[in-house]
Amino acid sequence: MKATMSYDGLDTTHADVSPAIKQLFAGFSRSARAMSSLPAMAVPATSGGAVLFALLLIPSVFSHAATDERVLANTVPAHVASLSPDVLRVGVSGGFVPAMTNLSYRLQQLLGMRIVIISGSVKELYSTVASTPAAYDLIINGRTEQLNQLAQQRKILPDTTTVIAKSQVVLWCPSNRIQPRVSILGTLQSPGVQRVALSAYGSPVSQLVERSLFPLPASIQLVRTGHSLASWRMARNGQVDCAFTMRGLMSHSDRFQVIPNQRFDLITSVPASSTKPDTARQLIQILNSPVIQARMQVFGYL
Repeated sequence: MKATMSYDGLDTTHADVSPAIKQLFAGFSRSARAMSSLPAMAVPATSGGAVLFALLLIPSVFSHAATDERVLANTVPAHVASLSPDVLRVGVSGGFVPAMTNLSYRLQQLLGMRIVIISGSVKELYSTVASTPAAYDLIINGRTEQLNQLAQQRKILPDTTTVIAKSQVVLWCPSNRIQPRVSILGTLQSPGVQRVALSAYGSPVSQLVERSLFPLPASIQLVRTGHSLASWRMARNGQVDCAFTMRGLMSHSDRFQVIPNQRFDLITSVPASSTKPDTARQLIQILNSPVIQARMQVFGYL
């Protein structure tokens, strides 16, 4: 197995939203539709040398790609997001950004405050919490050893570490020339599969794949990416033949294979330096409410 490195931490494009999701969101009130006509703003932010994208989210009626290049082109200076007192800054691991984006307007309605989503890799988010005070009010990330270390260092509030969803991991080979076989390892042995994207070492997706499927066939060139959303985009753009990514990034028309009997937790944590810990706790309660949980299940989260 050969490995190369290719980081794409700035990507926030995601798969088309399925008809079921569009139907689910179609019943929002007139006021929500009126507010959705306001433009979304993408805010480039830097922390610890890693470049992140912060999305000030007022998406347009949960469009197919609420984080596509048209949104990212509408930029404002980073300090607008970082200093504004009327926003809640939420750091979100890359693969969960599309779902969080599509939920954002409803979350803002229920919370009564604007939400800034700052997208980064699992490692970037936890490293920023460790090194940069008040960078986030809330983080949504996978469970890793870094989370345990932050808890021991008292850099996160212990009563806020809560599982809000579980994610399956899939192998997605978008090309019609690659036919899925009975098993994932069988598919990886197909003649048309040579380059496969997988998120960085230590990420929840990478850990699950390594635990379940390694060693991969010797013919596979593994391309490491910043996060599972970047892996998804590389497969979509034909830069790799297949990608290991999160189930929530798949649409109903995609052909993919789920790694059986395996999943990982998506967890909220409030940094001890959060400027709005009470509001962050309220958002955690909203994310665990039946209405939001039902909508996350439509996206493929468990």
